[in-house]
Amino acid sequence: AVQSLLSGECDMALAGGSTIELPHGVGYLYKEGEVLSPDGHCRTFDHRSKGTVFGSGAGVVVLRRLADALRDGDHIHAVIKGSAVNNDGSGKVGYLAPSVDGQAAAIAEALAVANVDAETVTYIECHGTATPVGDPIEIAALTRAFRETTDQVGFCRVGSVKTNIGHLDTAAGVASLIKASLALERRQIPPSLNFEAPNPVIDFDSSPFKVAASLVDWQANAAPRRAGVNSLGVGGTNAFMILEEPPRIDPGPADSSSQVLVLSTRSRRALDDASKRLGDWLKSHPDQRLCDVAYTLQFGRHGFDQRRVLACTSREEAIALLESNDARRVFTHARELDHPSLVFMYPGGGAQYFRMSLGLYENEPLFRQHVDHGLSILKSRFGVDLAPVYFARAASREQITEQLAKPATQLPLTFLIEYALTKLWESYGIRPDAVIGHSMGENTAAAIAGVFSFEDALGLLLLRGQLVEKAPPGGMISVPMAAAELRELAGPDLDIAAANGPQLSVVSGAHEALERFAAKLTEAGVESQRVKVSVAAHSRLLDGVLDEFRAYLKSIKLSPPKLDIISNRSGAWLEPEQACDPEYWVEHLRHTVLYADGVETLLQSSDRVFLEAGPGNMLSSFLRQNSKAPAQRVLSSMRHPEDPVDDQVYFRTVIGRLWAVGIPVELNKLHAGPRRRVPLPTYPFQHARYWIEPGS
Repeated sequence: AVQSLLSGECDMALAGGSTIELPHGVGYLYKEGEVLSPDGHCRTFDHRSKGTVFGSGAGVVVLRRLADALRDGDHIHAVIKGSAVNNDGSGKVGYLAPSVDGQAAAIAEALAVANVDAETVTYIECHGTATPVGDPIEIAALTRAFRETTDQVGFCRVGSVKTNIGHLDTAAGVASLIKASLALERRQIPPSLNFEAPNPVIDFDSSPFKVAASLVDWQANAAPRRAGVNSLGVGGTNAFMILEEPPRIDPGPADSSSQVLVLSTRSRRALDDASKRLGDWLKSHPDQRLCDVAYTLQFGRHGFDQRRVLACTSREEAIALLESNDARRVFTHARELDHPSLVFMYPGGGAQYFRMSLGLYENEPLFRQHVDHGLSILKSRFGVDLAPVYFARAASREQITEQLAKPATQLPLTFLIEYALTKLWESYGIRPDAVIGHSMGENTAAAIAGVFSFEDALGLLLLRGQLVEKAPPGGMISVPMAAAELRELAGPDLDIAAANGPQLSVVSGAHEALERFAAKLTEAGVESQRVKVSVAAHSRLLDGVLDEFRAYLKSIKLSPPKLDIISNRSGAWLEPEQACDPEYWVEHLRHTVLYADGVETLLQSSDRVFLEAGPGNMLSSFLRQNSKAPAQRVLSSMRHPEDPVDDQVYFRTVIGRLWAVGIPVELNKLHAGPRRRVPLPTYPFQHARYWIEPGS
């Protein structure tokens, strides 16, 4: 594997072995002079050593070229400096008996390939089977090879993992390699167990070696810490490898922004196990950087269909969420679609709230850039300064909320946030396949699709708000009733402003007529609710301002849409001729918003994922009222105004949820600088036992 990597035949290799003893745990009959221990213990290099024990096990290491591992931020346990393999089977006295000459030649060759002095190798993970013949031959071979370059005595410790887990046969070599690598990484030499006093046949006193009888800190000298691994095979194979401690890597600055943790498995039970294991691991690793944990989960794990995501700002918060599985912060999805179609939904008037999106403004530079640009245009081109409203402090909440209720304030600000949100989503590779808006939200959808320029759309929404404020006073009420049924009840003095759901509509008109109708509904046992706007949108009260709106539309360029748009006027797809016709947008301002019909059109395809791209989750709630709506695939970009969670944490949670339902997301954009992969808990396999026990 090492040679294949160095020669460029591959870029990554898995190397290892496995062995399983069958039947399990039946023991053995000791016979004098054979390789098995008389007491079930492996006493490598000890004066009582009389044989080994066998065990079952498996081990695998991942090998990469060092430069590639450093470039990709891999976790490096150790570096292989050099290796050598030979076979001296034709020169041995017996098939199982090792030889000094063959071992010494492999060790000397590995030292030469690694281009290191023997004095810099201060630990050897030996083959160490604890047999009376094998142990003395191994130390003699090591001594002969080391004596080619050094006369020092007792500077290099030796040990064997077989004293811990027995002889794993074909997995013995990789077990030794793993032990030596971990010792280098942790800078400690573990003890070789069951050692009491040295085997008198072995001349340790005049050799470079001494047995690692206890755990010791691995002291560094002028050279990096280095270890050797000696492994032998029956039939004459001798293998030796020189390892070096991993290079010290500057991890770079920690990322204090919120992190997205993603988990995926093949079953729900495994997902629960994975969550628990990650939480326990975070508890036991208080110094591990959360940004590297998030990076590893995103780029060091395969994406299976059962998925769980959460966003958090600290290790403690991550642990608490993984333990509580709070449904408001931790989301579990099943990826149902291979190629989902993403729909952006843009809310209209009434979605606004105090200090909406300020958390995104403070933490997402691209979002901030677009908001600043829009506020600047409003001030320089249109003479309107909305910055004091957008950046208002908590002390002015009541006053600002009143100001936001005014269409000339709420509409351009809502558009600005929706547009900036869309551009932020695009920066993560998330782009809609289709768009739908609600009332003024369709103007946003058209701007995103290229029908209006950004500046012209901003002016259009500002004018729309100003004109609506100039119209006669009125209001709107939401009624849990189908639009057709509500139209019959409303009478001649009111208009149906919106059909929001199969059983949810909005009626609009003058205050007196609305009050009478609301009282009539109450008498009939129907609850109604005032909409958070101070005008009668989409009603006859707007007829007097339509000419001014039409004049502005005729003064700007209208282009065919580059995205599929659902029309509020028809509930069907918007035709290019309609999009380019100023009269369509005039009628759009005046007539009923057929949002529920548009949702019905979209749901004719079963592969939809819906993302609300604006303040709150109003359109998401409307959509869920349709019985065909895929509830797990309806998401909102911004928190509900009563939700205390941080804006960026909420937004990044939704990034994770989009990934969870199968939307391709450029998760690398979540990481501002280079990140490192860290050794997190591996896949929680759901083991099942199929062994057939013998009958009686």
